[in-house]
Amino acid sequence: MPYVCGIYEKRPKVCRDYPRADSYQPESCGFYFLGDGKRRGRCEEACDATCCKLPRENGEPGGGPLPEEVGGLPCRHLEWKEEEVTFGPEEQVDVEGDITEAPVRPADDS
Repeated sequence: MPYVCGIYEKRPKVCRDYPRADSYQPESCGFYFLGDGKRRGRCEEACDATCCKLPRENGEPGGGPLPEEVGGLPCRHLEWKEEEVTFGPEEQVDVEGDITEAPVRPADDS
Protein backbone atom coordinates (compact mmCIF):
# COMPACT_ATOMS: atom_id res chain seq x y z
CA MET A 1 0.00 0.00 0.00
CA PRO A 2 1.77 3.17 -1.13
CA TYR A 3 -0.15 5.53 1.20
CA VAL A 4 0.09 4.74 4.90
CA CYS A 5 -0.90 6.55 8.07
CA GLY A 6 2.17 8.19 9.57
CA ILE A 7 0.65 8.14 13.07
CA TYR A 8 -1.17 4.80 12.95
CA GLU A 9 -0.06 3.65 16.42
CA LYS A 10 -1.12 6.92 18.07
CA ARG A 11 -3.89 8.04 15.74
CA PRO A 12 -6.80 10.02 17.17
CA LYS A 13 -10.05 8.36 18.26
CA VAL A 14 -11.88 9.64 15.18
CA CYS A 15 -9.52 7.54 13.03
CA ARG A 16 -9.86 4.46 15.20
CA ASP A 17 -13.67 4.73 15.10
CA TYR A 18 -13.99 5.33 11.34
CA PRO A 19 -16.15 4.31 9.63
CA ARG A 20 -19.36 4.48 11.59
CA ALA A 21 -22.70 3.32 10.23
CA ASP A 22 -23.53 6.89 9.14
CA SER A 23 -20.10 7.66 7.60
CA TYR A 24 -19.41 8.05 3.93
CA GLN A 25 -17.47 4.98 2.80
CA PRO A 26 -15.53 4.75 -0.44
CA GLU A 27 -16.24 1.57 -2.41
CA SER A 28 -12.72 0.35 -1.59
CA CYS A 29 -13.40 0.39 2.17
CA GLY A 30 -12.91 -3.00 3.81
CA PHE A 31 -15.41 -2.31 6.61
CA TYR A 32 -19.13 -3.10 6.45
CA PHE A 33 -22.28 -3.06 8.56
CA LEU A 34 -25.02 -5.71 8.64
CA GLY A 35 -27.79 -3.41 9.82
CA ASP A 36 -27.11 -3.73 13.53
CA GLY A 37 -24.77 -0.71 13.57
CA LYS A 38 -21.75 -2.85 14.49
CA ARG A 39 -18.70 -2.41 12.33
CA ARG A 40 -17.10 -5.47 10.82
CA GLY A 41 -14.15 -5.93 8.49
CA ARG A 42 -10.77 -4.24 8.46
CA CYS A 43 -8.56 -1.82 6.59
CA GLU A 44 -7.53 -3.43 3.35
CA GLU A 45 -4.36 -2.61 1.45
CA ALA A 46 -6.41 -2.39 -1.75
CA CYS A 47 -8.14 0.68 -0.30
CA ASP A 48 -4.85 2.61 -0.56
CA ALA A 49 -6.05 4.97 2.22
CA THR A 50 -8.89 6.27 0.03
CA CYS A 51 -10.89 7.55 3.00
CA CYS A 52 -7.82 9.33 4.40
CA LYS A 53 -7.38 11.08 1.06
CA LEU A 54 -10.88 12.61 1.21
CA PRO A 55 -10.48 16.40 1.51
CA ARG A 56 -11.10 17.84 4.98
CA GLU A 57 -10.60 21.15 6.76
CA ASN A 58 -6.85 21.80 7.19
CA GLY A 59 -6.11 18.14 6.43
CA GLU A 60 -7.04 17.24 10.00
CA PRO A 61 -8.25 13.66 10.55
CA GLY A 62 -11.28 14.92 12.46
CA GLY A 63 -11.84 17.97 10.26
CA GLY A 64 -15.16 18.41 8.56
CA PRO A 65 -15.50 17.42 4.91
CA LEU A 66 -14.40 20.32 2.71
CA PRO A 67 -14.16 20.19 -1.11
CA GLU A 68 -10.65 20.46 -2.50
CA GLU A 69 -11.75 23.44 -4.64
CA VAL A 70 -12.24 25.55 -1.50
CA GLY A 71 -9.16 24.42 0.39
CA GLY A 72 -9.87 20.90 1.64
CA LEU A 73 -6.79 18.71 2.01
CA PRO A 74 -6.17 14.97 2.43
CA CYS A 75 -5.10 13.83 5.89
CA ARG A 76 -1.87 15.59 6.77
CA HIS A 77 -0.54 12.41 8.37
CA LEU A 78 -0.56 10.37 5.16
CA GLU A 79 2.87 9.29 3.97
CA TRP A 80 3.85 7.91 0.59
CA LYS A 81 5.90 4.74 0.95
CA GLU A 82 7.92 3.39 -1.91
CA GLU A 83 7.37 -0.33 -2.13
CA GLU A 84 10.53 -2.35 -2.29
CA VAL A 85 10.07 -5.45 -4.39
CA THR A 86 12.15 -8.40 -3.27
CA PHE A 87 12.14 -11.97 -4.41
CA GLY A 88 12.81 -15.01 -2.27
CA PRO A 89 14.88 -17.90 -3.59
CA GLU A 90 11.76 -19.80 -4.68
CA GLU A 91 10.62 -16.83 -6.79
CA GLN A 92 13.87 -16.27 -8.69
CA VAL A 93 14.01 -17.43 -12.25
CA ASP A 94 17.25 -18.02 -14.10
CA VAL A 95 17.05 -17.33 -17.81
CA GLU A 96 19.52 -17.77 -20.60
CA GLY A 97 19.99 -15.75 -23.72
CA ASP A 98 20.28 -12.15 -24.72
CA ILE A 99 17.36 -9.72 -24.38
CA THR A 100 17.94 -8.63 -27.98
CA GLU A 101 17.00 -12.16 -29.05
CA ALA A 102 13.61 -12.04 -27.32
CA PRO A 103 10.59 -12.32 -29.62
CA VAL A 104 8.90 -9.06 -30.53
CA ARG A 105 5.20 -8.82 -29.72
CA PRO A 106 3.19 -7.74 -32.78
CA ALA A 107 1.60 -4.29 -32.64
CA ASP A 108 -2.04 -4.12 -31.58
CA ASP A 109 -4.07 -2.83 -34.55
CA SER A 110 -7.12 -1.89 -32.47
